[in-house]
Amino acid sequence: MIDYENTSSTVMSPAFYRQYSETSSTSTPTSVTPRNKLFITHMCGKLSAFNAELRQGRQDGFDSLCPPTTGDIWACEARAAWGDDKVIIGGVEPAALARMDASETRAYVTRVLDQMPTLRRFVLSTGDATPYGTPVENLRAVADVVANYPWK
Repeated sequence: MIDYENTSSTVMSPAFYRQYSETSSTSTPTSVTPRNKLFITHMCGKLSAFNAELRQGRQDGFDSLCPPTTGDIWACEARAAWGDDKVIIGGVEPAALARMDASETRAYVTRVLDQMPTLRRFVLSTGDATPYGTPVENLRAVADVVANYPWK
């Protein structure tokens, strides 16, 4: 189950988050737990200001994690801040994927994977969406890295 919301330090402070958003976005719906399903919260904004709150959240994980410049936290930093038990989906900045060439994309994606302390509970993807105009060669480069990565 994925809930969508717009937490970002560009539009709210940690105090505002704690007062108005934390309860609704971190309360695991009763329909999830009994059925052994995951509760994932979509968060693609600038999130590093909320590290303490997100670590304590009852979500099983976060979708659409965006590194700089769209977001402000790399997947490895989110893993360190939020813990090994959280699912992290994302890690590739959409705008970077659109502007890089295939060689740069390979290096970028390899670096994202190499920097993760554990790849368990990590789903590599763009943070939110793949922009229109992204070269197909870049998507193939991502697939090639993933297919040939020495998974640990």
